[in-house]
Amino acid sequence: DKYVIVGVEDVPGFEPIFTRGKIDIPKAEAGIVEKCVTACRKHKISAILFECTQLPPFSDSVRAATAKPIFDAIVACDFFIDAFSDNPRFGLRTWYKSWDGRHSSFHLAKNLTDSEKAQLVTTGETLLENNSALQDKSKTMPAQLINKLTGVRKGSIGSATSGKE
Repeated sequence: DKYVIVGVEDVPGFEPIFTRGKIDIPKAEAGIVEKCVTACRKHKISAILFECTQLPPFSDSVRAATAKPIFDAIVACDFFIDAFSDNPRFGLRTWYKSWDGRHSSFHLAKNLTDSEKAQLVTTGETLLENNSALQDKSKTMPAQLINKLTGVRKGSIGSATSGKE
């Protein structure tokens, strides 16, 4: 028994996830922490993986209650970004340009051609106006368009590149 799977679908305050509502974080926090603490008491748990993208708000509380490392979507993104960042403790420390603090504008699907937009379930105008089209799991779009939308393309096994090389 290498893996212990614990569902939180029955935690009070977490049910809005099933109706695209807003999770009641203070209400759900106690139940999620309790489930994780109980799992750690019943099983030999070395680490916890939060596979749901709605769980990162609870990571710190679970870390504090269980003293276990928590891996969630935010940790995964930080890991990926850090792999491309200069390490300030040693190394070159001068090979990259620091962020100037200004945000760039972002327009979803701006890099799609009109013919590629036509392949989408929604129109290009709707897609640009409403980012939730990508979140609707009942809609599908070709994988190559998703990759182009996000600017990510697959490289060799186990890697991804930004496509802006």
